[in-house]
Amino acid sequence: MTQRLRVTSIERYHLSDDTPQNPNVIVCDLHVRGDVDLEIATSALREVAKRHPMISARLEGSEWNIAPSNADLVSWEVCGVAESRQEKGDLRTIDIANGLACRFLLRQQEAGALLSFRLHHAAADGGGGLQAVSDWLVTYHRLKTSETNPRSRDTDPKMLPQRNHLHLLSRKFIFKLWVQPIAILGATKFLFRRIQPVKPRDPTQSNSLPKDFTTLQAALNAGQLARLKQEAEACNTTVNEMILRALFLALHDFRKSYGYYKAGEWLRLIVPVSIRSFSDRRLSASNRASMVQLDRTDRDFNDPKGLLWGLNYELTNIRKWNLEKTFLVLVRCFSVIPGWIGRIAAKDICRATSVLTNLGNPFDRLKLQRIDGKLQSGNLILDDVKLVVPLRRNTPVGFATLRYAGEQKICLHFDPVEIDCYEAQVLMEKVFQYLTPSTENASL
Repeated sequence: MTQRLRVTSIERYHLSDDTPQNPNVIVCDLHVRGDVDLEIATSALREVAKRHPMISARLEGSEWNIAPSNADLVSWEVCGVAESRQEKGDLRTIDIANGLACRFLLRQQEAGALLSFRLHHAAADGGGGLQAVSDWLVTYHRLKTSETNPRSRDTDPKMLPQRNHLHLLSRKFIFKLWVQPIAILGATKFLFRRIQPVKPRDPTQSNSLPKDFTTLQAALNAGQLARLKQEAEACNTTVNEMILRALFLALHDFRKSYGYYKAGEWLRLIVPVSIRSFSDRRLSASNRASMVQLDRTDRDFNDPKGLLWGLNYELTNIRKWNLEKTFLVLVRCFSVIPGWIGRIAAKDICRATSVLTNLGNPFDRLKLQRIDGKLQSGNLILDDVKLVVPLRRNTPVGFATLRYAGEQKICLHFDPVEIDCYEAQVLMEKVFQYLTPSTENASL
């Protein structure tokens, strides 16, 4: 049955934020060991697209066209080992105006393959995208082995019209409703701060576009992660807050070491936040996330312990008072005036120094066999996972993190036109200097 769904205000925001220079595309790369059975891999992909119809949706004006036949069109773009990326054109973009909201690449590698799942951010958030990736791993295993279990979690596409429901009239939210005007009033201070990018834009830089996403991945091993958890517990905070502090301090150090620092400057981290609740457990992949802004300045960086406690205090209050919904309420207000969201997205300003998205341990509950902690799907061993967060104009670096096989993976996505590979390496090393003792080395 074909569904036609109106584009929500947050989806319109993500569509407006999509440019050739900075495609608004979320990515999950799976590095697998073994020979991928392309026929079964494609069948699994199409089954997943039927359970999560937003990933194969078509955009038609102000509506999504969701038809079962769309799922039969998804397939892998196969890239050989020696194939030039230039032959494929820009691998980063998704032409959502003329095609589906997804793109899937399969690149053969020595002793394995890279499976790249790419979704337009308007169609799905990071959690929704990983929901589809998890389903693909389970489905591939079932089709390859002919086993009936494990089964993918049931989804109900009929819930998609509720994907942007904020439950503003729920008893829980109404009791906290009085806080929202204060939060919106307090949010106005964010509008008047001039946020510094990690590096000033060079007006003479090349206008050439990368052919694919440029990333650098590192990991805290099990021992380093255990020590980080102990330190977080001793400070009554979380690992996520420890990573946020490390990013702030690393960005500040990076700017100082390259002479970009200015006294009294503000740095900002954007943190996507899922608003999925227990009632959304059968909701298929979609965009059901908000974001919060964390701003810090000089006096915060001079007191690392105070910076950590401040982040903990701020995030605790955001969760306590449901302030993660404030951004979505504002976007709804902006959408009342035609074209306003597009004008906001088009402003040539730095809206954030960087971004951090933390997807937790997304494959922890998959009932697949593990070998040395790594998932086995059919004949494939999942050796590594990499998440790539979208970049925005004047925000040339972004971080994504998740736990897999006992390690904390951290991926730095950078724009090579504005940040070169050496600078990206320096920034990543600074992050890990704040996450590990100086005598240890991360797996860079």
